[in-house]
Order: sequence, then structure tokens, then C-alpha cells
Amino acid sequence: MLGYLNLFLIVLFASGLVLAEEYNCIKYANSESDNIPIPVCREECIGRVPDCKPNCYDKCPEHSKCVEPEICKCDKGYVKNGPDTNMTCNPIVCPLNSQIVNDTTCKCFDGYKGDIVEMNAILQSCEPICEPSCPAHSFCASPNKCECDKGYVKNGPDTNMTCNLLVCPSNSQMVNDTTCICRDGYQKVERNAILQSCEPICEPSCPANSFCASPKKFKWLMILLAYVLMATKKSKVFRAANLFANRVAPLIVSAPRQKNVSAFAVMRSMK
Repeated sequence: MLGYLNLFLIVLFASGLVLAEEYNCIKYANSESDNIPIPVCREECIGRVPDCKPNCYDKCPEHSKCVEPEICKCDKGYVKNGPDTNMTCNPIVCPLNSQIVNDTTCKCFDGYKGDIVEMNAILQSCEPICEPSCPAHSFCASPNKCECDKGYVKNGPDTNMTCNLLVCPSNSQMVNDTTCICRDGYQKVERNAILQSCEPICEPSCPANSFCASPKKFKWLMILLAYVLMATKKSKVFRAANLFANRVAPLIVSAPRQKNVSAFAVMRSMK
């Protein structure tokens, strides 16, 4: 009867109805009684037939299992970190512009290339691919899309672009190393969406045959001074300051640019 049972187990294992783990922990040995081979667990494995499993004397870390004697393997979705003697299994976190494949690794999206660490085959990053390569002072921001570095401005179409040094015109200032803005009292003059110059603003506008040389801020300062003087009851000084603020100063600004033009000359012309 025992012989028939052993024969049944042999046929059962041979047909694959009873499967061992990845590592074959089962061997066949002749029984002492009738010299018929029977399946038994190997010495490096633990358990009893048919549940023989490889033995790892040092317990495998969390999220892993013993697949061969003294060899642990991380579960799907986890990646090995460190040497076999002190390994851990960390969750696979795919970098930006990639996706997990087969619960074991990460793959970059189309148009991106990966940076692989060979020791653990971990994908570190997925960088965009630009063909042809980007020009000087620029970088590949997305597949086949170049952008200029900070402090540089794009010139030309995407297919033949260059990056020129950003130089702000007079009466403007640079913001975030990417653009120029006009200072207070000045208005922008652009060409191809690029700031070309900052022109002064005169309100009200200058009369005929004149130009706006600078923002009219000084007039309001003179008026403020006049009111201060009026408060001190210095009427003569007040009238002089008011005359200068309302009649003399605008003529100085609107007068054509000539050498040696002074406020006294304008005063004489008003007589």
C-alpha cells in the first residue's frame, strides 16, 4: 500500500499538479523499506512535501520573500536597496514624465530619455529630447521645445531660434532675469513683443513743436512748495513759486533743446 502511495506522489509531482516555489526544493530519495524513490525536501529548504520552501536564515525584510537559499527578492512594486546582507525593499516611485511597467520598473514617456542607475536599475529622471539640440544659452524644456536661459531672450522661430543677451533700455529695469519693465513715469515701446525703449509720459500732452523730455513730476513739487509757503503767509514768495510752477516750468520742458537755455531767459520772454 505504501508503495502505491509513493508512486502516486511521483506521478503527481511529475505532472506539475503540485508546484514547488521558484527554487526547486524537492528531490527524490529511495525509501529504506522498498527502495522506491520518494519526494523529499532538500537540506537547504524547510517545510514538508509538497510545501517545501527555500530557507533564509536571516529573515527577509518587509515587502520581500525568500526565493533561493539565503537570497531574498523584493515583491512587485518594490525595489531593492543596499547589499544582500542588509537590504531593504522600497516602493517604486516613478519620476516625472514616466510610468511604472509590470510593477517592477519605470519607463519614460515617448519624447523623454531616462537616467538609469545600473546597480539597482532604478530610473532617476526622464529628461525631454530635443532634436536637433538646443542652441547656446538655452535648454530643452519639453520634447523638441527649447527655451532660453535666464538673462537671455529668444530671437527667431522655434526651428531656427537663437538666444541673445537680454539688455534693458534706458529708464527700465530687469525683472526675474527674464524681462524688462519701464520705470514709473515711462511707457514701453515694443517691437516683436520685445521692449525697445521707455519713453517719458507727459500729462497733459506737450504742445505743438515740443517733445516730452522727462516725466512732469517737478511741477507738483513746486505746487506743494507754494502751498507750504502760503501757509507761512509769505505771499510774495508764494506768488513767485506759483508763477514758476504754472507758467515758467512748462515752457522750460516744452522748449526746443538749445544750449544755454535758462529759466531767466524764459522769464524775460514772458514780459
